[in-house]
Amino acid sequence: MDYRRQVTMRRDGDDSVVATYADGLIIFRNKDAAALRKLCRSLRWEIVRDTTASDDGSAWSLVPAESEPAETEAEQPNANEPA
Repeated sequence: MDYRRQVTMRRDGDDSVVATYADGLIIFRNKDAAALRKLCRSLRWEIVRDTTASDDGSAWSLVPAESEPAETEAEQPNANEPA
């Protein structure tokens, strides 16, 4: 792919920003980092450095989330009733 520009993505407060790689001039700002990545792909801009991945809520975690019990008390069969 022939890239037109090199940019970086970083956090700026609650927002994610796209900035030029050479001088750090902010070009775009948005709360949704995934939307900025999609915009950069459509403009054929290469994201050289992306520090929003660890802060992005949609990023996959290596630690599994706590799961809820499979059955609640109402769904569990009664031991006194025949199956």
